[in-house]
Amino acid sequence: TAWEVRHAAAASLGQIGGEQAVLALTKVFRDKAGSAEWEWRHTSVCAAGAIGQIRPSIDLVDEARSACIKALEKDTNNDVRAAAATSLGQIGGEQAVLVLTKVFRGNARSDDW
Repeated sequence: TAWEVRHAAAASLGQIGGEQAVLALTKVFRDKAGSAEWEWRHTSVCAAGAIGQIRPSIDLVDEARSACIKALEKDTNNDVRAAAATSLGQIGGEQAVLVLTKVFRGNARSDDW
C-alpha cells in the first residue's frame, strides 16, 4: 500500500541523510502529524524516526521525539502507535527510554505470553 511505500522511503532517506532528505522529511513530519487519516499520521512518525537517525539539529530531534511520544500515548490507531514506538527507538534519548519502558511493561503482561 501507499503508506508502506512512504514508510520505506522515509527509512531510506534517514539512512542516506543530507540536507535534501532533512527538508523532505521535515515537511511531511510537520504537515501530516495532525492528519485525520491514520496513514498520514503513520507516515509522519516514520519521518520523525528518520529525522532522528540523521540528527540535523537538537531542536528538530527534540520536536520529532515529542511528536512520537504524543502519537504513542494518544493515537487510537495501533499501526500509528507501533510506528511511533519504532521511531522513538531510532531517535533515542532518556525520555524515549522512559516512555517505551512504560509502554512495554503495560503491554507485556505474563498472561499474554
